[in-house]
Amino acid sequence: MDVSANTALTFLDCGYNYLDTLDVSHNTALDTLACDNNNLAGIDISTNTALLRFVCNGNNFISLNLSTNTVLSQLYCGSNQLSSLDFSSNPNLVYLNCRYNNLTGGLNILQNTNLHYLQCMQTSLTSLDLSGNQNLDTLDCSSNLLNGLDVSTNPDLKYLECSFNPILSLNLSNNPSLRFLQSDFSNLINLDVTSCVSLNCLSCYMSQLISLNIRNGNNENIIGFSAGGNPNLLCIEVDNVAFFNQAYPLAIDSIAHYSTDCTVLISEVNTSEISISPNPTTVFIHISNLSSIYSIQLLNQLGMVVYNALSTDQSTTINIESYPNGIYLLSLQNDDGVTTNKIIKI
Repeated sequence: MDVSANTALTFLDCGYNYLDTLDVSHNTALDTLACDNNNLAGIDISTNTALLRFVCNGNNFISLNLSTNTVLSQLYCGSNQLSSLDFSSNPNLVYLNCRYNNLTGGLNILQNTNLHYLQCMQTSLTSLDLSGNQNLDTLDCSSNLLNGLDVSTNPDLKYLECSFNPILSLNLSNNPSLRFLQSDFSNLINLDVTSCVSLNCLSCYMSQLISLNIRNGNNENIIGFSAGGNPNLLCIEVDNVAFFNQAYPLAIDSIAHYSTDCTVLISEVNTSEISISPNPTTVFIHISNLSSIYSIQLLNQLGMVVYNALSTDQSTTINIESYPNGIYLLSLQNDDGVTTNKIIKI
């Protein structure tokens, strides 16, 4: 394909062919180039300084140099063999789709303050720095290797898909515009969306949750919800229990229930006489008024048993001074069943 004589060409779409070479060095007026789904091993666009939209996904690129494309605003480079991407010379980038690459060398988007859309799913990312992307409103970083995700500097974020990551924590206190959140198959232990007052859809299926708080004051606006597959999640804190029981009775595990206050979780056993104090606590947990032999377990946020004892007395004390601060589950079991209480260590 020879376009060397078309020096005034501004738009070129040659996608879905069998091209293995493409020379656009003479087409300096190009503002849109689509060469997706070909057999290209690479392309030189260093002379295409007017390029605004570049679509090159579905090729065999191993590198991509955009250092002279300073006005570029849209880039589709998914399904290639790219190992790293640097957009420090592209301050006008608004839309970026780089999914299905192997970005072991990382993704540098710190200079892209105008970025609104980022699709980087399944790119082998181990970290993602979004501190420079204050205008970001859509993020899909699912199916990566992220242990953490900081979206505290992205107050305009509306859509967040971060499923299939080993994420341990997710702070959404600065994301009031968030409407869609999907964090399925993660290692999240606690999830608090009380600051996400615009939330419409929430899915946290098959995670490690022991605490889920959805009391954002606008629960009736939620049109999609799923929190099943969390065996340690016994209580979901909501604004309106009746609403969730009617709208989403099967969205949680059978052991879980909705409540406006999950400070104390009770299941199967009448424990109105049992006293557990103080809570929150710093050193001791005092348990009194035990009427029979109880098996006592304390589980940390990973679901690991950190204390295990059998009490034959009417009262007992657990020393947790050496335990890390956080949320624990206190399980009391006798012949009649089990009761579980959330303990806060401060």
